[in-house]
Amino acid sequence: MVTDSLSHDLRTPLARLRNTLETALAQPADADSTDRIAEALSEADYVHQVFSDLLDIARVDANLAQSQIEPLDLSKTVNDAIELYRPLAEDKNQTLRADITPRVMIEGHEQFLARAVSNLLDNAIKFTPEGGIITVSVSPQDNIARLTIADTGPGISASDWPKALQRMGRLEPQRTSPGAGLGLSLVAKVAALHGTDLVRVETGTGLTIRGRVR
Repeated sequence: MVTDSLSHDLRTPLARLRNTLETALAQPADADSTDRIAEALSEADYVHQVFSDLLDIARVDANLAQSQIEPLDLSKTVNDAIELYRPLAEDKNQTLRADITPRVMIEGHEQFLARAVSNLLDNAIKFTPEGGIITVSVSPQDNIARLTIADTGPGISASDWPKALQRMGRLEPQRTSPGAGLGLSLVAKVAALHGTDLVRVETGTGLTIRGRVR
């Protein structure tokens, strides 16, 4: 309840701050002030993202999302996320591969599943070196759907995996990169909402994450 109230209270002033900065950025100005405004915009986006993640985690913890679970096409949700992140992968000369079985239907929360897939793709692109490969697959398996995202980045060790799933859990190599350590925590909560676990698959290279949804 505290997180929910705080997030709602801060969302409006953050939006106003961003709009003001965007307006200022559109006006003629010297290079120094433009850089400062752009930096402030980036900080406003970061704070907004942190509160959005905290609010979503709080909603899942409070079981407020159960009533919004409905039939959906997981293949389409994942494909939409892939197309959204493909330009970011291309900017790093990464190959983003999709092996998606069409129309894998499940019972799920579309908004949270889209956020979870986006968080996983964002992490994969962020931590995979230039020229790396990211593979996303969706396939039916008996009465469940299996979603797998694999990359050729540095990976996360088995000993570090539990910490990576904790709220604000940031591993040492990640502390110099942007983020508050909420991405994987939110993904784990979304997996739990759908009655499954987020599983790290031991492959010997990079990071492979798998989830199953009924």
